[in-house]
Amino acid sequence: MSCHSKALFALSTIVKEHSEYSLAHLDEMMLLLHGMKSALDNTVLENQLLCYQHLLVHMIKVG
Repeated sequence: MSCHSKALFALSTIVKEHSEYSLAHLDEMMLLLHGMKSALDNTVLENQLLCYQHLLVHMIKVG
């Protein structure tokens, strides 16, 4: 597992477990995730999508 993959997995765990923090910093997280270069490593892409998924779930619950 690459360094980027581990970092994204950690971020996805934080996003999943701390909805208040995630929603308070939603713009920054979306810019971070969107600004990442495409990776050839599938685990990086999977963990990036996992972050998006958790953010989307939080937004739906609030919205």
